[in-house]
Formats: sequence, structure tokens, C-alpha cells
Amino acid sequence: MEGTERFELDSSTDPRWRNIHLSAKLDDAVDFFSRAISVNRDGPLEEILKLWDSKDRNDVRKTASDPAVFEANRQFFRSITSSRLLAKIDYGAYAIFFIAHSIPSDKGLC
Repeated sequence: MEGTERFELDSSTDPRWRNIHLSAKLDDAVDFFSRAISVNRDGPLEEILKLWDSKDRNDVRKTASDPAVFEANRQFFRSITSSRLLAKIDYGAYAIFFIAHSIPSDKGLC
């Protein structure tokens, strides 16, 4: 289906991924990233802001309210053809995710 993001785990870059059992938390993260791409691609600013922590929304709003920035962000997310979740690192109360997006370029996919 056109416009549908595809997330997959990349076990080729780190053999430790082969031993990981996907948990509900990881499934939730993949769902969140899919939603984030979809909202950034086609959603209004207010929906995009809901993706951010409430304490960061005013700063994000200041930047994203610039029509050129908003449109550039939208075009970037519209260009994503697939995404791979490469790694998750638990860092105290935070979870850090490394995601690789495939986008068209003059030389193939980036």
C-alpha cells in the first residue's frame, strides 16, 4: 500500500539482535515511529506537537511554525520509503532508538 512505512529489525549489523525477543515495549515503539512518520508526512502542526513531550512543545512550535521549515519537514517525511530500527539503548529513564530511513536520491537509496 502506497505511503505505508515498513519497519524491520536489522539483525545483520549486530549479532546480539538475534537473541532479542521482541517485547510489547519494542512493538509499542515501532507503532509510535510509524505514527510519527505518518503524522509528520500529512498531519497538521497540532498533531505533530502531540508527538513531543509537553515541556518541549513551545520550542518545537516556534520552529515548526515557519512555513518553510514545516514544508521541508513534511517533504522529508513524504520521501521516506522504508525505515529500519537498528538499535535500542536504555539510558536511565530514556530509551534511545537508532533508525535508518531509506529515501530516494540521485544515486539510489540513502
